[in-house]
Amino acid sequence: LKLLIEPCQELEESEWPKDVPEKLPRIIYLIRVISLHSEYYNNKENTERLFMYLSNEIINYCKSKIDIRKILSGQPRFGIRICDMSIDCCLAYKQIFKRIVEKFAIEAFSRTWLFDDAKIFSRINIFIQRLYDIMEICESVIVFGRIDETGSIAPLKFGCHNAKEFMKICDDIQKRFDAALLDIKNSSAKILDVNSSAWYEKISSFKKVIRA
Repeated sequence: LKLLIEPCQELEESEWPKDVPEKLPRIIYLIRVISLHSEYYNNKENTERLFMYLSNEIINYCKSKIDIRKILSGQPRFGIRICDMSIDCCLAYKQIFKRIVEKFAIEAFSRTWLFDDAKIFSRINIFIQRLYDIMEICESVIVFGRIDETGSIAPLKFGCHNAKEFMKICDDIQKRFDAALLDIKNSSAKILDVNSSAWYEKISSFKKVIRA
């Protein structure tokens, strides 16, 4: 396993999630070498466990680049950008894994390389959905919260005869949104915790508010 220390450190030292995929083939090939020469990892279940560790490494790296408090405190476009990069990184990992494993299968390399993809990518898939949730929150912050770090958004104004009535409706919507966003902020530690199911209830309640 010492073979994986250096490439995993290089992964952790990547500047942005978009820089991670190019480093993954080397790690996957090294896992192949380990599975060939290690009695312990020369079986399907234990080699799958190595790929599950790699999935966790990628998740932890992306999480280190996603400052939830910063995003929810007024930088929604940064949140959209970094989450989009992280999603691309995770999807690239799945594609690279599939391509290399298929290559080995064609070469009749070893039956131990017929893996349970659902097990390997279970947390990756959960993480991707959490990233989409963050992006939806960020978009709603721009639209409903009227917060955008790239410039100020002018307050709503109505020139019609019933402008006051429209303003009252908008104020009510703003208050409901602010309350829902505060609940999200108070639950921010749960967003990227792929081992916790507590987030589902929070995001479901938030979506009900912004879609009402």
